[in-house]
Amino acid sequence: MNENQGQKGGRRPKRKFSLEERRGYCIAWEKSEMDQVAFCKASGVSKSALYKWNKEFKKEDNGLGFSPLILEKAAPIKQANIIQLNVYFPNQIQLSIAMPDHRLALFIQELGYATAVIR
Repeated sequence: MNENQGQKGGRRPKRKFSLEERRGYCIAWEKSEMDQVAFCKASGVSKSALYKWNKEFKKEDNGLGFSPLILEKAAPIKQANIIQLNVYFPNQIQLSIAMPDHRLALFIQELGYATAVIR
């Protein structure tokens, strides 16, 4: 008996993806510079699912009302591998955060995920 026998139409059962997994596939696709079909074949995700997820995340991102993060060309204040991140909001609020420089990219990514969860 082969592995597809007994399943309707010989297809694999649908897998449920978490919000983080769906967002991760969309981000990975954008960064991969591959076309959607090639990416889906390589990652094992259906083209229709990736299209739907990407469309949903783009729709969510358009309604955020956040200002873009602007990094100055001058080097940030840096002491012993600590980076100072300053975020300026249009309503005159400033947020300053000091963290190890190797955590900056992960912090920005986690901040993006948190905004999706809060909504």
